[in-house]
Amino acid sequence: MKGGRVSTGGIAVVVLIQQFIGFIWYSPFLFGNLWIDHVGKSVEVLKRAGLMPYLISTLGAILMCYILSKLIYAAEARTANEGLKLGFFCWLGFVFPATAVHYVFAGQSLELILIDSGHFLVNLCLAGTILAAMRID
Repeated sequence: MKGGRVSTGGIAVVVLIQQFIGFIWYSPFLFGNLWIDHVGKSVEVLKRAGLMPYLISTLGAILMCYILSKLIYAAEARTANEGLKLGFFCWLGFVFPATAVHYVFAGQSLELILIDSGHFLVNLCLAGTILAAMRID
């Protein structure tokens, strides 16, 4: 891969933004109630999971942003628009198909596929935009 990097602080900022997006995305104000209906669990059951889902979510976001930053350099993306496109194509080529296939075989609804994969679409596009714009050559 060619030289350059994104600062650890830049990745940390994007991860924090992604966690905030997830909080809003899955809140009752947006898709939270619909998501709960489609997964067939109650709020009480979800609360019993404790902090583990949040830990996994955060670790996944760190890994996703780190790998995306490496792809930004490999693709020589240097602008926010180039990063946005790269984030979109990562979602379209990897996240959406994997989510859709898994959910269809699990008998989940199209709405649930769109809620969950849409969350990753927003996160990857935003991460690509910010990380490419913060690129240090």
